[in-house]
Amino acid sequence: MYFQKIDDILTKPFSLWIVSIIIAVGLWVYVIGEGEDTEMRRAISCRIEYVNVAPQLEIKNRLNEVWVYVSGHDNEIYDLNSTKITCEVDARGLTAGRYMLPINVTLPSGIRLRELRPYQADIEFIRYADRLVDVEVVLPKDLPAGFYLDSVEIVPKQVTIRGIEKDIARIGKIKISPTAEELRSGKELFLPPEFESSEPFDEHVSIEPQQIRIKAALVSGSPRRMTPIKARMSGTPDEDYAVLSTTVAPAEILVEGPKELLDKLAFIETDTVNITDIRESASMAVSIRPPQDRSIKVLGEGTVRVTVTLQPISATKEIANIPLKIEGGGQVIWKAFPSTVTVTIEGLPSNINRSTAESIDITAYVNAENLFSKQANLPVRTRINSDSFKVVKVEPYMVSISSEPE
Repeated sequence: MYFQKIDDILTKPFSLWIVSIIIAVGLWVYVIGEGEDTEMRRAISCRIEYVNVAPQLEIKNRLNEVWVYVSGHDNEIYDLNSTKITCEVDARGLTAGRYMLPINVTLPSGIRLRELRPYQADIEFIRYADRLVDVEVVLPKDLPAGFYLDSVEIVPKQVTIRGIEKDIARIGKIKISPTAEELRSGKELFLPPEFESSEPFDEHVSIEPQQIRIKAALVSGSPRRMTPIKARMSGTPDEDYAVLSTTVAPAEILVEGPKELLDKLAFIETDTVNITDIRESASMAVSIRPPQDRSIKVLGEGTVRVTVTLQPISATKEIANIPLKIEGGGQVIWKAFPSTVTVTIEGLPSNINRSTAESIDITAYVNAENLFSKQANLPVRTRINSDSFKVVKVEPYMVSISSEPE
């Protein structure tokens, strides 16, 4: 009886419809589950590209590759390789320094990014620089006393050093260090340039060229050197003149003495040349002053010719409240506004300093000739009855004139 009722229920159309729905849902769940089971996962090594890096920067501690973990259906991921994946680090606007930058990944359609190892690039940008440095010859400590290098020829005299900026700043000088035996040989030498720095370098610093040619003669006696001659001056010219130039002929003289003293000797002075109140250029023979250190000797002629060239100078002076005249107005009565002007004159300082407003004959005027209107703006003109001065400025330069009613 009980089983008969169950059979009646199951054979009814409504019951059959319910069962079919349940079976369809079950099949759908099964298909979906099977679809998820077919998804594949892969780990692909991708090369990192650094974009928008400033031309003067280089990357230190460069991270070259990153592991990209992706997933997708087997038909989408089967042919996937590193050439279809883009991994970029954008350095736009960055300067020298250390940064943690994100790694941006671009994947083909249908591929999902699961994980990125590492997901950031820990890198440092460094700025490289070039610098020209003079090459110095360092003499060996075992060089015999009384010997020095003569006719020294160095090619090239400067080298190019390249490295990061802070390392370049640490370099004091570039030197070559020939041995005493090499110098005695008198032969042409090719020596590597060496650094002399205040601190160790953080990065590699290069030198170009890597060989310096040196040729020198090792001779006995005291070193000799051509040294500039400087004229020793006192006083000032007349107030109307200034020194345009001072020349010494010859400009150099040969001196002899210990190398350490010659290295510090910037110039040799002449006896004092007094130019107090002179009014014209002058040329005179002047003796060379002996150096303070008597171990330095001046060789050759003991006198030089010193030429002092002068040039006239000028000064200016303002003269205010000069009445403004109106010329060429015919029978019309004109009135000017403003009625006075300020005139700046120029001349020799001696004339300017001794002049007064009353002693200088200056006329300031405007020309109202051929005016047909009752009002006009006209430029101010001047006359000065002296060859010692000239007018360089009038203030105001333009004035307004108008005719008065009759």
